[in-house]
Amino acid sequence: MPKVADGADLDWNLRRARAENYELELRPKVSRAGATAIRLLSFVNHANMGVYRDAVNNFITGKTARPEITNHPVQTTVKYGFGVSHSLRLFGRFGWNEGQHESYAYTEVDQTIQVGSDHTGDAWKRKLDKVGPVFVSNAIKADHQRYLARGAGDFCSATEP
Repeated sequence: MPKVADGADLDWNLRRARAENYELELRPKVSRAGATAIRLLSFVNHANMGVYRDAVNNFITGKTARPEITNHPVQTTVKYGFGVSHSLRLFGRFGWNEGQHESYAYTEVDQTIQVGSDHTGDAWKRKLDKVGPVFVSNAIKADHQRYLARGAGDFCSATEP
């Protein structure tokens, strides 16, 4: 895991900072026409992440001039989430994480829904190509919303020390 959110320098102490990613792929026989795959995904991140609710409470009680997610003692917190991916000619994906800890190594999304379809490139003799429409909806949880609504920045606007 990075030393700071979205940072390039890694924290090499695995007791303090690490990530576990799990994927289980199932290939049920749905029809004779083709194979399908269902992927169950999960992650657990351990890092020096702030807690949105704590940052907002520190601001409300006057401890900070604005909510500041990086203004906390060195601590290891855990962020976790899961996803499901299914793909045929139509596909869908749902992702979720607990939303109370600082966005750290991916992006500031606490839940996502994606649905779409694709068409292979067989018609133009490029069987590995795919083209098609997709709908994506991303959201952040209430603690994260309250944190940003009070004038706090995200990790894209944070500066490293």
